Amino acid sequence: MVRASAMRFKVDDRDARFFPRGRWRKGAVLLALIILVSLAVLAAADGWMIIKDGAQRCGAQFPKWLGCVVANHENLSGGLIAAGGALFAAWVAWHAVMDQIESEKELARNAVRPLANVPLGDYESRVFIKLTNNGMGPMIIKSVRITNAPDPSRPLIDAMPKLQRGVWWTRFIRDVVGRSILPGGEIVLLELSSKSSNSKDQFALSRDQVRQALGKLEVHVEYTDIYGSTLPIVTRSLQFFHRAKGHDLS
Repeated sequence: MVRASAMRFKVDDRDARFFPRGRWRKGAVLLALIILVSLAVLAAADGWMIIKDGAQRCGAQFPKWLGCVVANHENLSGGLIAAGGALFAAWVAWHAVMDQIESEKELARNAVRPLANVPLGDYESRVFIKLTNNGMGPMIIKSVRITNAPDPSRPLIDAMPKLQRGVWWTRFIRDVVGRSILPGGEIVLLELSSKSSNSKDQFALSRDQVRQALGKLEVHVEYTDIYGSTLPIVTRSLQFFHRAKGHDLS
């Protein structure tokens, strides 16, 4: 069985997407700064105000002071409110645009995301292990490790027993790192077929030895997409070869 973490796609509420918890805090801080700066400007304007036409400077008692400075500087107060509102609205709009750009990037990545699979086949006349791409975009192989092999970093073929006389491997591959597999494509890691043997008896003996060797192993495939994304590592046990014969597990 292939074990891989399920790919998670964001399905957030609109408000949560545009105003996550961290952004709410930043917005509150920005709003507080706008208010403090506006009050400081009003206080400075009131302190430097030229007294005329019976006008008076406002006392320090809050909240009466706020109503007083707003009344003394109506035009300035209106301008500060408009400027502060415009600044906050621009901040919100900027984040909305950034979120839209990130959302489009995520959609683009998902549209070409690969999905690795390790199909197995065990027949009387054929045994194989493949690496396929069942996703929507090219799959770039980063590493293939063979757990329980003498050297897990070596190719699968190096963990196999020596074949009987007159029996040859049909297909195998040694270096897969950096190779890419197109959607629907495959790479045969290992294949032993009776077509590449001179003797049926010798082939059957080699096939059973290969089955025993494969059943102890586990294949780990690390891969990525064209964006270099970190994708779940695919792991497949090969115990199937110890218990199943004449079957194809995809």
